[in-house]
Amino acid sequence: MPCTTRARTPTRHRTPACAHDFFLCHTAPGATLAALVTAAGQRWMVEESFQVAKGQVGLDEHEVHKWCSWYRHTTVCMLAMAFLTTVRSRHTPARPTLAPDRG
Repeated sequence: MPCTTRARTPTRHRTPACAHDFFLCHTAPGATLAALVTAAGQRWMVEESFQVAKGQVGLDEHEVHKWCSWYRHTTVCMLAMAFLTTVRSRHTPARPTLAPDRG
C-alpha cells in the first residue's frame, strides 16, 4: 500500500469566525497545497449539488425500506436533476466575451 500524507485544509463552512472546520485529506507524498484546495473545492460543488437536488427534485423525500427502491428513487432524482440542469443551461443566455485589447 502506498504511503500517504495527511493534511488539513480549511472548509468554507458558514459558521462564526471563531469556529474552525477542516477537511482531513489523505494524499500521495508530494501533493501540492493547490491540489488539496482544488480537491476540497470540487467536494464543495458536489455537496452544493446534492443540497439543490434535495430541494428541487425531492432527493431526500424517499421512504423506502430496501436497497433496490432507494436506488431507483435516487437514480430518477439524479436524472431529473440532470434534465433540469440541461434545460436551464440551454435557456440561459451566454455571457458576452471580452474583445481583445487592440491598443
